[in-house]
Amino acid sequence: MSSELDTLYQSKFGLDVPSFNGDGRLDLPVPGTFVIGRDGKIKAAFADTDYKKRMEPSEIADALKALP
Repeated sequence: MSSELDTLYQSKFGLDVPSFNGDGRLDLPVPGTFVIGRDGKIKAAFADTDYKKRMEPSEIADALKALP
């Protein structure tokens, strides 16, 4: 995130991202979806910096159905 966006977040929305992160970083979280097998291994994964993009429910269902 740019310092300009951080200024907007703080002034318009009252969000202090660097303080929330605890180490001064301007990073925002990236949402993700993971299907993890009983063996602890990731069987399907999806992450995108655009929070509006998510794994399709049908893809999640297919990954779950494929689990042993």
